[in-house]
Amino acid sequence: MSSSGILPAPSQNTSTHFLTPIQHLIIIKLNRDNYLLWKAQIVPYLKGQHLFSFIDGSLPAPPSFLPPTSTEITQATLNPAFATWQSQDQMIFSALISSLFEMILAYMVKCTTSCEVWNTLECMFIAQSRARSMSIHYQLATLRKGDSSIADYYHRFTHLIDTLTAIDQLLPHHEALSFLLAWPRFRL
Repeated sequence: MSSSGILPAPSQNTSTHFLTPIQHLIIIKLNRDNYLLWKAQIVPYLKGQHLFSFIDGSLPAPPSFLPPTSTEITQATLNPAFATWQSQDQMIFSALISSLFEMILAYMVKCTTSCEVWNTLECMFIAQSRARSMSIHYQLATLRKGDSSIADYYHRFTHLIDTLTAIDQLLPHHEALSFLLAWPRFRL
């Protein structure tokens, strides 16, 4: 790791990168209601550390043992690339589970790799994530100014847009503008 704290991009070998302490960067711990916001913190953190390929499965574990040579008959040799991969994966695993509240952590006890943790969480929360996104879109579609000031109306509107952005559901500018300026919204 360089003195600036920036990690080099991973090369073909799977050298171990030491993670920046996650508890200083991930301020929202995962509970039953905030998966999309939690994920919006975790993904850039892991991508910034060049480690997302461990959890998305694109960097699978190398073989545990080296193939036997013709001179070796009985003794299997541990693959050093596997040992390095496993060490890095367990650091990611630890970082992930340290960002979970106890009620969610209980579902991770059978997981042994960071990819298994990630996939378990995705399965647990994918339906809830879709529902949350749909709920925010509905709130945008039904948002009315009513008796509130223009500033309050605009604040509610930008909060919904910002929430969509935070959960990786960026609304194109022209669509956001359509929601904001829809004529019936300003009726009392």
